[in-house]
Amino acid sequence: ALYLLDIMGDIREKKSGWESLMLENEKNMTRVGEITGRPYAYDMNVDSLFEETLHDIRSRRDSLKAVIEKGETDRNILGSRIDSLQAAIAKQQIRLASTLESYQTDLQSRKEDLEKRRRELNLDLRKQTILDAANQGQTRFDRKEALVFREDNVIRIRLVGLIFDSGKTKIPSEAYPLLDKMDQYLGLYLNTKIIIEGHTDATGKEDKNLSYSKTRANSVRDYLLQLGNVSEDNITASGLGSSVPVASNKTRAGRAQNRRIVVIIAFEP
Repeated sequence: ALYLLDIMGDIREKKSGWESLMLENEKNMTRVGEITGRPYAYDMNVDSLFEETLHDIRSRRDSLKAVIEKGETDRNILGSRIDSLQAAIAKQQIRLASTLESYQTDLQSRKEDLEKRRRELNLDLRKQTILDAANQGQTRFDRKEALVFREDNVIRIRLVGLIFDSGKTKIPSEAYPLLDKMDQYLGLYLNTKIIIEGHTDATGKEDKNLSYSKTRANSVRDYLLQLGNVSEDNITASGLGSSVPVASNKTRAGRAQNRRIVVIIAFEP
């Protein structure tokens, strides 16, 4: 009887241990089911559950690996496209820079050509204006009144009809019509510089001659300014004394020619 009691005690202890083990296993399987998304059933085959779980893990791993590999491939493709685009942009920038440089060079060349042509046209126009002014002077003035000379950018008009008496600086009244005509002529060329040059013969001292020539030139300048066609800013007077004769000072007629007024019209270069 005691032996049977011992056996039954062992059985009860083993049964209790087995039940504890089963309960613990059931808890573990339930947790596995929660993790894997496969609800645990009491009659579920444990080996099958682990196989399926392992298969799922491997499938997910392979899927994740494929996603990673695809992402890497896509990244490489995208990087290659970016490199290609950057290379294309760089080429386009070089092409645009070259085109712009060529355009700027061509534009500069055209500007220089236009500037050269403008200067040539201005030069031609100035030459034509000076030629026209000389022709106009020769037409307006009788040779007994004035002699007209053209020299580069200036026109020199020697007023042979205006003769000062020796030692005198006052304009003779008979010369007024000539100066009136000169004023009308100068009014045609308002954008020029006008210089009234006074000259004398070689009689007397040179300092006196310089003073006479300067005073006579100023007298003509003042007379022209009173008529109003010439601006004070555009006309000056100077005296050169006897330093530039046009005739011999040994004769009375020559000395009379040397006592002269020259009107210089200077056109802008």
